[in-house]
Amino acid sequence: MPSNDDDDSSGPEEEENNESEQFTMSDIMRQLQKNHENMNDQMKQVRMDVKSIQEFIEFMSDRFDELQKENKMMLKLLKEEKQERKKASEKIEKLEERVMRHEKEKCNKNLIINNVPFKKEEKTEEIVTMIIQQLRMNIDTKKLMCKRLSTKEKAPILIELPNKDIRDLIMEKRKERGVMKLRHCGLPGDDNIFFNEDLPREK
Repeated sequence: MPSNDDDDSSGPEEEENNESEQFTMSDIMRQLQKNHENMNDQMKQVRMDVKSIQEFIEFMSDRFDELQKENKMMLKLLKEEKQERKKASEKIEKLEERVMRHEKEKCNKNLIINNVPFKKEEKTEEIVTMIIQQLRMNIDTKKLMCKRLSTKEKAPILIELPNKDIRDLIMEKRKERGVMKLRHCGLPGDDNIFFNEDLPREK
């Protein structure tokens, strides 16, 4: 009969090999399980990141819509303001034209007397009366508004007349009178007196 020593001697080695194989497989399974759990955790994190990104995109999209609305509103307000400025500019231009017309109409009936020396505490109305008398015109100079345009020497004298016709008549009489000097009007000096129309002064 064959001996059983060989069978008995191989038994423990086979058991050790089996235990070694089982240990290795167990480790592999645990590692796989661990990897699987790690992957699940990573997937959860990825899903959370994706969700956060989606929420951020939605927020930015909403904010973009708000900015678009605000931009449209600002453009509308700017357009309205531009229109208001244009209207205001047109009104100012019309007012300036009216003021210029009024100033021109006012100047058209005014008269300027030049080259009459200025004296302190003078009575301009009396000087104008003395000059107008030389033209032999029946004008009540007391009803006229007479003033110096400044306090400089020989500053012009402005006379505001009732209308343009009287102004033109005075200019005509002055032309007929010829040369008119200060001494002719009872004023000191021998300088010529000049009459001119009033022109609108630049603002």
